[in-house]
Amino acid sequence: MFIIKKIKLPAFLLFSIVLFVSSCNQKPQLYGTPNVDIATIQSQFLNWYRYDKIYIDLSKDYHALNSNSEEISKEEFLEELSMAKYLVVRMNSAENTTFYKLIEIPEDGNKEIGNQLAKKADRELRNLKLLNKPFPDFNLKSLKGNSYQLSQFKDQYLVLNFWYTTCGKCKKELPDIEALAQKYKYRDIAFLNISLNEVHTLNNYLDGKNYQVETLPMNKKYVLDSLSIRLFPTYLIIDPNKKVINVSNNSRQLEKRVKEIIDELN
Repeated sequence: MFIIKKIKLPAFLLFSIVLFVSSCNQKPQLYGTPNVDIATIQSQFLNWYRYDKIYIDLSKDYHALNSNSEEISKEEFLEELSMAKYLVVRMNSAENTTFYKLIEIPEDGNKEIGNQLAKKADRELRNLKLLNKPFPDFNLKSLKGNSYQLSQFKDQYLVLNFWYTTCGKCKKELPDIEALAQKYKYRDIAFLNISLNEVHTLNNYLDGKNYQVETLPMNKKYVLDSLSIRLFPTYLIIDPNKKVINVSNNSRQLEKRVKEIIDELN
């Protein structure tokens, strides 16, 4: 018969064990302090604008923190940002993880910062509604007479560029889409330009422009009502499972998202 005796540990050793167990149960801090002096970007609109352009990209995947540093959903984050009362800062964190935090703009702060971010938030909220949904199959003929269906892009990612000929930003970014498509032409990603214009309008506009990315006319009412795309240009990235995995509205953001996909495939 074994007799188990109680062992009395010295107080300092007992304290060390408790401290060790407690530290093991705590979640590691995934982010640190803001990567900018908040007072600096609040003081002048230009300071904020430069910072925001470099460090804040609301079209990417990120962890969202409210003004109390509590993690919230991306939708909640954007809804609060749309109130024009906050600016956004990036928190120091691991290279492959992004944390954005809401910082309340003081009463005597620059209200134009909040207004500009509110517009961005409204745009991203609309884009968010398109995410993680299956994209409907289509059967369209390009200006060159080639037929395209979504179902033919097996084991490929597909970028759809929704645009029209009287949209200044759309026209400005068409060469960017062409360059991006040529850069990754031998990778598992394809590009199509989807236009709301009639065939004759497109032919007139594209005459003399040697774009290799094919342009496909699509019914305007279908794009606006059925697909719920209201901002132009809108870039959708569709994965091999025919699901929308990213929505953006400028070619710079799109290029970053495409590069992230290519890096994952490597």
